[in-house]
Formats: sequence, C-alpha cells, structure tokens
Amino acid sequence: MPASDGEPFIVAVTGGIGCGKSTVAAIFGRLGGHVIDADRIAHQELAESAVIEEIREALGDGVVAADGSLDRAAIARWAFSDEGRRRALEAIIHPRVRARIDKMLAELRHKGSDEGSPLPEQRPLVLLDIPLLETSSFRDAPHEVIFIESSRVERLGRVAKTRGWLGEELDRREAAQTPLEEKRRRAGTVIENPDGEGSLEKVEARCRQLIADWARRLADSDEPGA
Repeated sequence: MPASDGEPFIVAVTGGIGCGKSTVAAIFGRLGGHVIDADRIAHQELAESAVIEEIREALGDGVVAADGSLDRAAIARWAFSDEGRRRALEAIIHPRVRARIDKMLAELRHKGSDEGSPLPEQRPLVLLDIPLLETSSFRDAPHEVIFIESSRVERLGRVAKTRGWLGEELDRREAAQTPLEEKRRRAGTVIENPDGEGSLEKVEARCRQLIADWARRLADSDEPGA
C-alpha cells in the first residue's frame, strides 16, 4: 500500500440480502469512516420530480402512485420479473448514483485529510455499501472488500421482519445477483454477523481489529524502503 497523498482508503461491504451490510457500515461510520450508501442515494434520486417523470415516460403510468410519488412496490415487481424494464430503470438511476458517489469521493480527495480518521496521516476511510458491488462500475475501487457472513435462516428472519418477505422472495431477488459463493471468494475479509446476544459487540470488535490492521499496514508501507 503506497503513500496515500490524501487518497481515500476505500472499503466495500458485500454479502447476501439481509446479511447486515448496513449494520457493519454504520459501525465503521461510528469508528471514523465516511459511509457511502448507494441505496440511500438511489432513494433520494427516486424522490426527485424530474427522475419520477423520466421513469414514468420509460415504464408507464403504472409506476406513479396517486400522490405523484413512485409506486416502489410496482417498480420492485417489475425490476425482478421483467429484465427489459429493469434495465430501463437502471439506465435512469445508476448514472445518477455513480455521479453522486464520484462527487463524494472527489470531495474527500480534494480535502486531503480527515481529522476523524482512524488511519495514519489522517487518511480518509470510506465505506462503500453498494448492493450490486460485483457488477457495478465501482467493483475495482475498493482497497479492501469485506464479505458479511450470515446464514440463510438468519437473513430470512431479518427480511421477514423488516420487509415482510417470504423465502421465495428472498431467493428470487438473490437469484438476480452474483452468487454468494463468488461474492465470498472475491472478498479479502469475512465478518461473521450471526443473531444472538452479544453478536453486535463481537462485530464491532472485529471492525476495530480490521481498522488496526489496516492502520499498521499503511504505516509500514510509508516507511522508507517499504
């Protein structure tokens, strides 16, 4: 790892739906990282009137609710059952999300250092939470990729509680993504995120350990002759 010159140290999280990527990203955020949540950015973009109109023109009036907002349930149904409509939606949203992420990274590079960073030389620490990391334009951006390990039973329990999904819905959506085995293989690090008492504390301890490891490696790489 060469000297940063203010270049952000980028870490991405990946894993199955409901594995806890956002939870892990939030922990890193509390420990001094900048969390870039692609889902949150996409939701913000989908609330823009110009974006709503563009989607309506591409997909039809059925995607707009009576109050003028997007019918997220209808969009989700189409996105996972009609490849043509899914690609049309992605063509509208993905460039906007990419542009927002590029801008955030550029601002951090321009700033050059981050007083709250846990890394040497106040090098900014960035956490990328991108649902489809492996097929996105940011797949080669991270210095480190973390796979969040959680069993299907645990993940299904979480999405049933938070989203009302049954197993068939979880499987259908994951079938449209990169297989879990490949995600895990591509990642350099694994964080186990099981349910149960004390699990969150263990996940945070693992995040702290990783930050310490990265800080040590970065410091060593900056030594003369490294």
